[in-house]
Amino acid sequence: MVVSNFDKFVAAWFDRSGNVKGVPEELCNRLCEGLTSTGGLEDLDREIERFRKFGKAGQTEIALRLHDNPMESLKIIGERVVPALR
Repeated sequence: MVVSNFDKFVAAWFDRSGNVKGVPEELCNRLCEGLTSTGGLEDLDREIERFRKFGKAGQTEIALRLHDNPMESLKIIGERVVPALR
């Protein structure tokens, strides 16, 4: 379903709607939850715990793609995420 609707995923990314036409919202939510670290400040503790689980499983690196306000995001990561994972 993702491959056959790839153009709709791209369109939703470009229009920033999050609405992937023709794809069930539940599937989109499951993809975001499983394949990304996405959320607001209220989700930060959940994501830190998720990163800890990755570390326990052997993951030693993570790549970040920061959207919209990257400098603000880097500040939050430096102040809250990095210290929590040390």
